[in-house]
Amino acid sequence: MALYASFSLTKVVQYTVFFGVEYENLMTSVERVQEYINLPPEPGYQLDIQPPANWVSRGKIEFKNVSLIYYKGGSTILRDVSFRIEPKEKVC
Repeated sequence: MALYASFSLTKVVQYTVFFGVEYENLMTSVERVQEYINLPPEPGYQLDIQPPANWVSRGKIEFKNVSLIYYKGGSTILRDVSFRIEPKEKVC
């Protein structure tokens, strides 16, 4: 009888530890989501320029010698990139 009780107690402890660890993992995920929600925006992210109302009339996208930076005064991320995406073309 004592042997049976010790096996039962072992299983109870095992399940308790398992669910405790699982609960901790779930709470860590919630903490991460809350941190990402409350991140301050990167500098230079607000834009005042809006595209024209008919900018999607043909569906073709073309970049010629484009250089990109994250914010004014920052380092260049892309330099002189050129490519074209034709209408109805799938880009992977």
